[in-house]
Amino acid sequence: MRIAIIRGRNLASLVGDFEVDLESGPLGEASLFAITGPTGAGKSTILDTICLALFDKTPRLGEGGQHIAEIGRADDDESLRIRANDVRSLLSRGAGEGYAEVEFISGDGRRYRARWEVWRARKRANGALQPQAMSLQDVAAGTQLGGTKTETLRAIQERVGLSFDQFRRAVLLAQGDFAAFLEAGRDERAELLERMTGTEIYARLSAAAYRRHAECDRGIAAIEAERARVGLLSEEARAEAEAARDAARAAGAEARAAVERAEATLGWYAELGRRRKGEAEALEALAAAEAAWGEAEPRRAALAEVEAAEPMRGLLEAALQAAQHRDRAAAEARERAAALAVEAAARAEGAAAAAEAARGELSRAKEALEAAGPELQAARALDERIEHHREALAGLEGERGAAEARLVEARRELEAMETRRGAAEAQRNGAREWLEGHRAAAELGPGRWAEIEADFEAFEGRRAEAAAQAARAGRLEREAVEAEARRDAGAARLEALKTAAEEAEAACRQAEAAVAAAPQEAVRERAKRLRALEEAAGRCHSAAEAAARAESERAGAEARARAERAVAEAAAKRLGTQAEEATRLEGERAEAARALEKARGAQTYEEARRTLREGEACPLCGATEHPWADGSPLSGLVKDYEERCDELDRRLKEAAQAQAGTAKEQAAAQARAEAEAQRGGEAEARLAGLEARWEELAAALAAAGARWREAGGDVGAEELAEAVEAVGRAPVGQAEAATEALGAALQQVGARLAADERAADQADKAARAARAALDAARQARDGAMKAALEAGEGAQKARRAALEAAAEGTRLQGLAGELARSLERALAGWPSAGARLSEDAGALREAVRGEVAEARVRADGLRAAEAALAELGPAQATAAAGVSAAEGRLGELEVELGEAGERLAALREARTERLGGRGTAEVERELKAALAAEEEAAQEAAAVSARASAGAAGAASTAKAGAAEAETRAEEARTAGERLEDALREAGIERAELERRLEHPARWVLEERAALTELREAWTRAQAVLEERQDQRRRHEQGARPEVPEEEAQARCEAARVQLEAHMEALQRHQLQLAQDDERRALSAELDARAQTARDEARVWATLNQLIGSAKGDLFRRFAQGLTLDALLLHANRQLDDLTSRYRIERVPRSDMDLQVVDREMGDEVRTVKSLSGGETFLVSLALALGLASLSAADTSVESLFIDEGFGTLDRETLDIAIDALDALHATGRKVGIISHVEGLAEHLGAEVRVRKLGGGRSRVEVCVQGLTA
Repeated sequence: MRIAIIRGRNLASLVGDFEVDLESGPLGEASLFAITGPTGAGKSTILDTICLALFDKTPRLGEGGQHIAEIGRADDDESLRIRANDVRSLLSRGAGEGYAEVEFISGDGRRYRARWEVWRARKRANGALQPQAMSLQDVAAGTQLGGTKTETLRAIQERVGLSFDQFRRAVLLAQGDFAAFLEAGRDERAELLERMTGTEIYARLSAAAYRRHAECDRGIAAIEAERARVGLLSEEARAEAEAARDAARAAGAEARAAVERAEATLGWYAELGRRRKGEAEALEALAAAEAAWGEAEPRRAALAEVEAAEPMRGLLEAALQAAQHRDRAAAEARERAAALAVEAAARAEGAAAAAEAARGELSRAKEALEAAGPELQAARALDERIEHHREALAGLEGERGAAEARLVEARRELEAMETRRGAAEAQRNGAREWLEGHRAAAELGPGRWAEIEADFEAFEGRRAEAAAQAARAGRLEREAVEAEARRDAGAARLEALKTAAEEAEAACRQAEAAVAAAPQEAVRERAKRLRALEEAAGRCHSAAEAAARAESERAGAEARARAERAVAEAAAKRLGTQAEEATRLEGERAEAARALEKARGAQTYEEARRTLREGEACPLCGATEHPWADGSPLSGLVKDYEERCDELDRRLKEAAQAQAGTAKEQAAAQARAEAEAQRGGEAEARLAGLEARWEELAAALAAAGARWREAGGDVGAEELAEAVEAVGRAPVGQAEAATEALGAALQQVGARLAADERAADQADKAARAARAALDAARQARDGAMKAALEAGEGAQKARRAALEAAAEGTRLQGLAGELARSLERALAGWPSAGARLSEDAGALREAVRGEVAEARVRADGLRAAEAALAELGPAQATAAAGVSAAEGRLGELEVELGEAGERLAALREARTERLGGRGTAEVERELKAALAAEEEAAQEAAAVSARASAGAAGAASTAKAGAAEAETRAEEARTAGERLEDALREAGIERAELERRLEHPARWVLEERAALTELREAWTRAQAVLEERQDQRRRHEQGARPEVPEEEAQARCEAARVQLEAHMEALQRHQLQLAQDDERRALSAELDARAQTARDEARVWATLNQLIGSAKGDLFRRFAQGLTLDALLLHANRQLDDLTSRYRIERVPRSDMDLQVVDREMGDEVRTVKSLSGGETFLVSLALALGLASLSAADTSVESLFIDEGFGTLDRETLDIAIDALDALHATGRKVGIISHVEGLAEHLGAEVRVRKLGGGRSRVEVCVQGLTA
């Protein structure tokens, strides 16, 4: 790997772009070159540029620890601060962006360009730093390699062939470290070798092997202790627990069956209650429906009267409407005739007078316009002169404003300079005063402060750790006391539980003896046969009930079918009446339509009037005024007839809807009648099927009775046999009573048999309860024993941990004390530093940090203020001269403006005498407008007079038309009244009676009829619901009635549930005991496997610990350091042969770290390294450095080396020897750069990279040849 070109921009003090080309120019021809410059100029920044571009790291900014300070100004925003080891801090101060770039030749022979970039937000100097970016390019192919930053770093390392640590040791050689290495003692040399070669990992491996071996031993002991604490049931105890579980499961099943039987009995009583409640509700609903139907009798009578009068509704409404139209038309005709006559006369007289006045005003307006002509001409001339002088005055005023602005600006600039001078002087004086008062902070350099701040962090960390350990020790001590108390309480409880377990065991033996004496099997067999007989009897009773229900359904269906047929016949009658009403309404609608057509024919002229326009002659009468153009009385008559037609259309629609509803009601009633007939037939068919199945059920019942007798059931045997025979003899339709008698007999027998069962079950239950109590007592005893043991172990463990924590806290407190004393010495210039350090170290650190930062800021401010004061003197004098010139020009303009203003004022005074000062255009426009207005008024007055004369004739014509319309309406009213009287005589009622009956609208008839129909149907439905619910209640009562009353059934159910819960609890206890034992067995097996695995692993670590392990890591470290030193000496001697063949470096026999030198020119004399001269020491240390480079890059050819320092202590002769030795490296294909601040070094090498300081913390990179810049 060979570095070809180094480029960068804005890195540390190297502001701007720089480039170091190692392939062309002076550096391309030289095998050796120097990188020179004053201290702090930026020589090492060139090496930083290489490391940034290749690894995103630099040697000077290491990884750091966990506590890295964030740097920045005290007044900076938190977002602008960065960690002290952040490589982005290399961006030059005040720069918005920068980069580092390296072109290198890889081992594959290809050229690559690696680039590192960083910038601030929006590339502004005050922006926040953004994340850095990296890229890698194949120069020849022009392709980018890698994507993300991590991928790019991986690609660069693959092509460089070295990691960052290897690169530091193979390319960046710190030769001075090896000179110190030669002169150091044994322990110091071992430490230096470990740091330079990166072999500190071997000490960590040795200590880690030791710790891991100890951890394995502790882990095995912990597993074995845990295995010992696991308590398992013996095989006998487990068998007993399994038997108890099975017994509890069987007893639980029996108890569950008893609960189900009791719940079935209670369900029968609950269902009976529900059916009785439903029957009572249906009876109440029927009574309410009957009452509602009776109360509706007056409404039925009223509906009949209204329906009889409904056909005459149209005649009555037509007569009333015609009379209203007649009266309204006559009144309107009279009023409009009188109004039109008066209005026409008034219009004609007023129009004549207005026309005469308009002609006089027109004559006067013409005379006024002619008289104003000369005055207007003179005013226009004065206006032109005034405008000319006004423009000149405006120009002078604008020039004066500009002069005033220039004067204000000049004064402002002068004041600003005076202010800046005062501020600069105040800043200078304030900075000097502050720095004098804070001399300790001002004299504290950045490097020294970094060391003090590191001590602060270490002190606070040790003190915090010590406090944490003390708190932990106290907490662990309290835990130990609590655990001991729990242990003592558990021991006392254990003794009590042992006694309880012994008592429970004695009670269990007594209960099991009682169970053995109870005969349960025979009782259970008889109960089983009895249940079979009950089931057969239940099937027979269900068949008898179904037959009775089918007969009842058939009779009910026939009754409901007859009722629905009656409803359909009533609907058919109403349908005929509604058809007659619809025919009558159609006739009235046709008559109203004819009257509407007649009214529209009379309104033909009304439509023609709407086409007339004001001022235009009528085509019929010639009049220019049209008073009835907007409407006449005829429009109201047409509107009335249209409303009448709309009303009749609405009533016809309602009649059609009523007919459709009645037809639907008729169809629905017919459908319901057919459905009820069908249900009756289905019920009859079910009855026939039940009769056919009855013989089979009776035979099954007889067989069940025989099996009951075979089981030895002598209790109630005769009663049961007679009841079974009675059921078999009865036909299915009459067998319901016989099945009920059989059910009652079965209940009596079952009750006596249940008493025997309860006696046997009671003894068994007592035995199971005793076993459960015994298991619970044993479990409680075992749990108490385990808790006591665990509490004792916990107390011991907590006590040991408390002692360890206290010892660790004491050690950390001692370390913190040493750091505190060191800080007190370093901060001697700060008052009461020791006391403040003990009280609040963080506050003291922040105070000192603030003062140090403030001192830097004050020093920068002092330099800036002094520079500003030097610049402000000449600028202030120039600004004062500018103020004087501006003031002179402003005075001249004031004089000119006064003269121009006087001339303009005289012209304006002369103008006010013309036209009263008003504008000529305004006066002329007013005169012309007045003339035009008078001309227009005269023409309008003449036109109005003509229209008024024509309007009188039109008013007379309109009055005649209104009288004819009133007569037409009167004739229509007489015709409508005659038709109504004829209808009243035919019906035999008076008109007042008709009007009373027809107060209700037609919709009311439909709604009332529907409401009454709903009342009648509700009555019918209530009767059907009552019959159905009575039938349901009877069938339920005739079914399988329980043998015991409801109260006893409730008591039995509760008792059975108590038994079931007890059995379930016992079952759960036994299952839990077995499950816990299963878990313990699984845990024991797992612990055995873990212990074996741990022992296998421990054997490996024991072997490794035996070979390399030690508590402090010394064993493997010494071994590894010996091998590393041998390898380093092997490579160093090869390099030393290239430099000089005189010397060879060896290890001192029987010593790990001591070195000696063999002088071949002195007969292989062995010399101590301390006997070497300065030049000899340099050659040997350089060989060691080159040897480390070869060792670090064993698999990579490195052709570029940079040697940092190492020449400052050489005399001129030794320096020549060193340069000759380094030049010999050119034969190995390497280009070597020497970094040094030694003057004159470039004269020996011929090529130089010079870093020149420019001031203000800025430097420039120059490539020179023997002192000349290339």
